[in-house]
Amino acid sequence: MAGLLIGAAGSGGDAVAEELRRWATLPFIDGETDCGLCVIDYVERATGRMLAPRPRYAGKLGGQRFLRRRGGFEAFADCALGQLGLIRTDDPQRGAVGLLNLPGSGLTACLCLGWTTTADLPWWAARAHHEVVVIAQNAVAAWRMKGDARCHRQ
Repeated sequence: MAGLLIGAAGSGGDAVAEELRRWATLPFIDGETDCGLCVIDYVERATGRMLAPRPRYAGKLGGQRFLRRRGGFEAFADCALGQLGLIRTDDPQRGAVGLLNLPGSGLTACLCLGWTTTADLPWWAARAHHEVVVIAQNAVAAWRMKGDARCHRQ
């Protein structure tokens, strides 16, 4: 599990490990540093592209209304991540992003940590209000960066 969190040994970390460190230091604020916006920020840094217009809403209820007006979380993610150059994948690898149905939270934007030999499922990290949650689960939907099945830009 530690290897999934810090990246390849001797690599000095990777984009996923850097993102997890960032998430661990930021407070969770709906409309500023929530799961969806943090995943968009990660993808923007990894691709060098910017999402325009930037999602704007205040609070949890504002986020729910924002997504409802755009056809739901998955429809919005498909559009936004497509604009950022990502494509759907059925085989998410380290650095891919996805939507998972997390117990107690519902549909949540997550970052793929990769696979281990002990699990038949990919491991994902999700922003939570006071922590980063790590779970092995199949995604409802997942996206990867074009031309890079592993998306592990260092």
